[in-house]
Amino acid sequence: MLATVYMFIFSKSGLLERINLEKDKKIVNKEIEALKSENNRLHQLLSRYRKGDFPREDIVQSGYLRPGEKVIFFRGLEDTAVPQNDMRLSATEFPVSLPYMRIIWIAISAVVVLVIILHSRKHKDQVPL
Repeated sequence: MLATVYMFIFSKSGLLERINLEKDKKIVNKEIEALKSENNRLHQLLSRYRKGDFPREDIVQSGYLRPGEKVIFFRGLEDTAVPQNDMRLSATEFPVSLPYMRIIWIAISAVVVLVIILHSRKHKDQVPL
C-alpha cells in the first residue's frame, strides 16, 4: 500500500511531478506568447522604419530636435522601480521540493512498517499455545 502511494504520488511520473510539469508548461506557453507578441511588434516597427516613418520617441532619443524645440533636464530624479515582494504560493507550488517530499515519505513509510512489525511480534508473543 505504501509503495503504491509512493508510485502514484511521489515518483518521477507521479501526480506531484505532473502538477509541476503542467505549471512549467503554462509558464513556457506564456513566454512563447510574449515572444510572439514582441516579434509582431518588432516586425511592425521594422516595416515603419523601411517606409521612413520614424517614431517621434526614436528621433528624440537619437538627440535630434526640430527647430524651436527645447530640452529640459531634471536633476536629482532617478528612475527607480519599486521592488516586488510577492511571496504567495500558487495552488500548484509546493513549500517543500519534491525530492525532500520523497525522502520524508520513505522515512514515514519505514516508521509505519517498523510499527506494524513490532505490533505483529507483540501479538505473536501474547498468543497462548
